[in-house]
Amino acid sequence: MRQRVRAPQPCVACDWFERRTGEILYPLGIRALYDTRRNRTRGIIDQSGGRKAIGLKVHFISPDGETTQTVEAKAGSNLLEVAQNAGQPLEGTCEGQMACSTCHVVIAKEWFDKLPVASDDEEDMLDLASGARRTSRLSCQIDLTAEMDGLVVHIPAESRNMQGI
Repeated sequence: MRQRVRAPQPCVACDWFERRTGEILYPLGIRALYDTRRNRTRGIIDQSGGRKAIGLKVHFISPDGETTQTVEAKAGSNLLEVAQNAGQPLEGTCEGQMACSTCHVVIAKEWFDKLPVASDDEEDMLDLASGARRTSRLSCQIDLTAEMDGLVVHIPAESRNMQGI
């Protein structure tokens, strides 16, 4: 006779978090596999109750500054994933866990202050990034919103993998 396999029961704090945010709080090791922050979709709720994607444009400028690639993206998308899907040379070796700096980008000055503030962990990783500037960010930490339509991103000439250091 086969037994039913059940997921482990979350703690009281996890239940509270799920009721409050609608997201499931996983233990640290499992959360990396099921990163709800990156998998949720944002958008305008239409009359049928589903989510309607908001399209926006992101402009990637090559390291030499001569080539610009304009890409359409949906609000809620992660900047690193959008860049990789567009063929931009961003590795993202650590898969968004802020353990390397291979997704380092330079945001145009006029856009930098419009983005959410970088966390202390992101700032620490950027201190180790090759060619970091005041407007540098890790693209894996930027989730696009409708307000970011027209975002200009400069791809740096080189990146340094700081994973494991």
